[in-house]
Amino acid sequence: SAKFAVNSNEDLGIFYEGMMMIYQKNTEGEGKWGFLNKNFQLAIACKYDNATPFSRGLARVYLKNGDNWQSGYIDKKGIEYWE
Repeated sequence: SAKFAVNSNEDLGIFYEGMMMIYQKNTEGEGKWGFLNKNFQLAIACKYDNATPFSRGLARVYLKNGDNWQSGYIDKKGIEYWE
C-alpha cells in the first residue's frame, strides 16, 4: 500500500494507539474523517462526518443523514459497530 501524501485539502491529527485521524475535503470544501496507520497509510477510508481518536482499540464515528446522526464505533481494521 502506498504512503499517504498530505495536501492542502487535508488536516491531520496526532497518533493515538497507532492511528491518526485525517480530514479530507472535496472541491466544495466539505470533508470526511478517516484514519492513517503508523506507516502513514490510509487504513480507514475518509467517510465519516465526525470522529474521535482511538481509545481502548475503538474510535467513535458519526454519519449524518439529513438532520439525523448515526453513531457507532470502529476498530482498527475498520469494522463498524453501530448503535
